[in-house]
Amino acid sequence: MKSIIKKNFIKMFFSLKNFLIVIVFMQLSLVAFSQEWIGYSATNYAGIHSVLFNPAEIVNGRYQFDLNLVGLSLGFDNNFIGLKHPGFFLSKILKDKIDYTSIENNYASDAWDKGNTNRVARVTVSQDALGPSVLIPINPSNAIAISTRFRNMANIDGGKPELSKQGIEEIHFAPLLKQTFDGSGYSVDAMGWSELNFTYAAVLPLMPDKKNHFFKLGVTLKTLQGRYSAYNYGSDIKYQFENSDTLTLINSSVKYGHSENLEVKPFTFLNDGIQSWGFGGEFGFVYEFRPEFEKMQTRDQSGNWMERKDMNKYKLKAGFSLMDLGSIKFKKDPDSYDFSANVYKWNLYPLSVNSIQDWDDTLNNRFPTVDPGNKETYTMNLPMTLNLFVDYYFKKNFYFNVGTSWSPVMKKNFEKLHGVTGIWITPRYENKWFGVGIPMTIGSMSHFDVGLFGYVGPLYFGSPDLIRNLIGSDVRGVRAYAGIKIPIPQPKTLEIIDRDGDGTLDPDDHCIDVPGPLDNKGCPYGDIDKDGVFDNADKCIDVAGPIENNGCPYGDKDGDGVLDNEDKCIDVSGPKENNGCPFGDLDKDGVLDKEDSCINAPGPKENNGCPYLDTDGDGVLDKDDACPKTPGTVENRGCPALEAKEAEIIKRAFDNLEFDTGKDIIRSSSFPSLTELAELLKNKPSYGLRIAGHTDNVGDDAKNMKLSNDRSVAVKNYLVSKGVQADRIIVEYYGETKPIADNNTPEGRQKNRRVEMNIIFE
Repeated sequence: MKSIIKKNFIKMFFSLKNFLIVIVFMQLSLVAFSQEWIGYSATNYAGIHSVLFNPAEIVNGRYQFDLNLVGLSLGFDNNFIGLKHPGFFLSKILKDKIDYTSIENNYASDAWDKGNTNRVARVTVSQDALGPSVLIPINPSNAIAISTRFRNMANIDGGKPELSKQGIEEIHFAPLLKQTFDGSGYSVDAMGWSELNFTYAAVLPLMPDKKNHFFKLGVTLKTLQGRYSAYNYGSDIKYQFENSDTLTLINSSVKYGHSENLEVKPFTFLNDGIQSWGFGGEFGFVYEFRPEFEKMQTRDQSGNWMERKDMNKYKLKAGFSLMDLGSIKFKKDPDSYDFSANVYKWNLYPLSVNSIQDWDDTLNNRFPTVDPGNKETYTMNLPMTLNLFVDYYFKKNFYFNVGTSWSPVMKKNFEKLHGVTGIWITPRYENKWFGVGIPMTIGSMSHFDVGLFGYVGPLYFGSPDLIRNLIGSDVRGVRAYAGIKIPIPQPKTLEIIDRDGDGTLDPDDHCIDVPGPLDNKGCPYGDIDKDGVFDNADKCIDVAGPIENNGCPYGDKDGDGVLDNEDKCIDVSGPKENNGCPFGDLDKDGVLDKEDSCINAPGPKENNGCPYLDTDGDGVLDKDDACPKTPGTVENRGCPALEAKEAEIIKRAFDNLEFDTGKDIIRSSSFPSLTELAELLKNKPSYGLRIAGHTDNVGDDAKNMKLSNDRSVAVKNYLVSKGVQADRIIVEYYGETKPIADNNTPEGRQKNRRVEMNIIFE
């Protein structure tokens, strides 16, 4: 490893391949592995490992106690370089300790896919060691966990294709020489830290009346101990390689920093211990659909209901969690700072770099001017991750899991780690001592992986990409985990004492799921007619009937379709709407009382059973009486006949009525006959008068209508002025709409210009 650094450490800044090897070896030397527990952490027997994916999962689980002794996980993933088959032999790589020179010399050159000039390079190395950690269920609704972890993570993001390609080729790629490229936006972040975590999870009674809906919530508080960290971010980079040893940087801006303990020789900085502290948190929520909740219940020796702890209860489970919230603040090494670079044809060949301090000294000498915005401290954020999952239970311990982890790359926050974003589907089989599954994942590095995981007793292991790496065309990532724990599953639930609660113990109960009397061996009596009344109490066991009638149907004595229990007249038929009783006819008029408006007086049906009246007592019924309130004669349809002289008075008033031409002014020649008419009306208080005005068709229609109204009103006003009550006079007007003669002749038009007057009676 030192030979690589001595060979050309300055090239590491621009060489993606060498830099990756340095980081991988650095993480391996720390004996820590990646948080890539895909598959196992989603099982119902993950126990303490549930806190690594969703802290809500530790409550109401399958363990009464779970102690992890040690668990190691390693993950390396990239989207740029790959090792082709058959050049990949894991044992050879491990033997060479990731010595790139040895690998390159011992494998055919075509074993490497050395990237391309079209892809922005991304690399993630994340490692996790789960130390002694314990899960302690308090009761079925509450649980706590304490976990210890030692983690390391490094990210390379935004490596422009040209810069990355030159790095892979050690700046010997001729098509990219003597050209100016933009390398802005690349970032390199790394951090090592340890955690002491406290987790609490509880069952939430969100729907207490619906037992088949189950909710869980979990929260983790994290105490963080920073071991080391470093970052390098090219915010504005313009560069050119004249040849493999000559570099030009043009107005470039670099943000660079690391913790103070990186000043010591490579890979020995862990002896410096904790550099800084921080705090973080995680929370998760889980919903379970339990359609057969009742079957998951039992009774204890005292007869109290209790939950069966040893079995799965859900058909469908879904949840989300937000993990790794928090940060650690580090003191920046004074020799690492933000700087601007503007150098022409820098000769890299004579440089000798044997330590991080040598690297800092080189930068200090070449770029002594510190950026004004440089800070003495910096904060490294944890790799915040959003997890979502759905788990479906088929039957007989077979499950299907679908999930996703999203760990965003914050381009504006270059001092932040992130994990590998991806989605997966995992079919699996599990029981309390054995489980196996096949996770299939698609990650942000844009390749499809198929892996394998399992557990046998206290041992667990897995690799999300094992199968793909063994049979695939190339290798772009390696992830694996393994560990040992002390799990104590929930004991088998006590035998059910009386499952159906009928008082007959199950060993003696011939129908353990259906309550029945003791004298019938715990089974219900039969129900031959299926009416819900057991045969021992059914008076009509062959015919269905209601419970209140001892299992016998109600009869219909009068045959009217209304059963006797609802029939108010069981001996006489009647309609249902009258409770089985017939409707009566009290006045015997042939109209039933329900339709008779006069049930005590006979009358014809057409008058709703009421007799016709003769209000004025003239012998003519009101229905035939044109004047129902004034006595009259039969010959005159119940109206009084006018005397000859009365008729003559009305005729004279009509014949002598004249108006000024086109006006509603009554001529004085008409006054005597109108006065005579007024006297008649005053002497006959039962008489009324209808006045109707008419015109010919000469002139405007609207004006004619108004004139006919005005003239009728003028006649009424005259009569009222002579003492006739106004409410006894009805005024009507029709204009030219009701002619009585031909309007085409003067004589006809004269007849049409008229005001008719008729005596009326009530």
